[in-house]
Amino acid sequence: SSSPPSNADASKFLFMIFLHAAVVLKRLMRDNGAMADGRLRPKSHSLRFSRLRSSGMLVETLSQVPYFSGCDDATLAEVAAVTQLRTVRAGELIVAEGEPCQGLHVVIEGRVKVVKVSAEGREQVLLILGPGRTFNDVPVFDNGANPANVEAVEDSAVAVVPGTAMQTLIDRHPVIATAALRVLASR
Repeated sequence: SSSPPSNADASKFLFMIFLHAAVVLKRLMRDNGAMADGRLRPKSHSLRFSRLRSSGMLVETLSQVPYFSGCDDATLAEVAAVTQLRTVRAGELIVAEGEPCQGLHVVIEGRVKVVKVSAEGREQVLLILGPGRTFNDVPVFDNGANPANVEAVEDSAVAVVPGTAMQTLIDRHPVIATAALRVLASR
């Protein structure tokens, strides 16, 4: 018959589990775009997004965004088809200053804040944006980095039109290019 495991054996076993968990977590962070401070950007999509897409609400919301307000229904459907949807919790970082721009962001519901952090670590809120408002407008066109941090003020839904898709849309639809000029000139 075998003897029960010793405390040393149990400790080794727990250490091995902990070590394995640390390796898995590190891989997850690397594969999911962890930021320098270790926070992960969730890639969760709620069921309401499938309803949002299927009900035409996304097309309706996009039609109210200045970049797309002059588009016909077919063009709006094309924009909606390339749009990625994301939910974020209050306090969650959506984009980090200095990181590559992923695309044009549109607040679908909730509120977000655009923030700069000083060298001393003080936070300065530049804007609070609600439904229909966009952010990361300039870097989506110049392939620059995110100019500021953007964080959810409350639980929110954000749509992202990837930068490459936005460029293709502008090339194919002059009405979007004209609207982009108007939007950027007004800022």
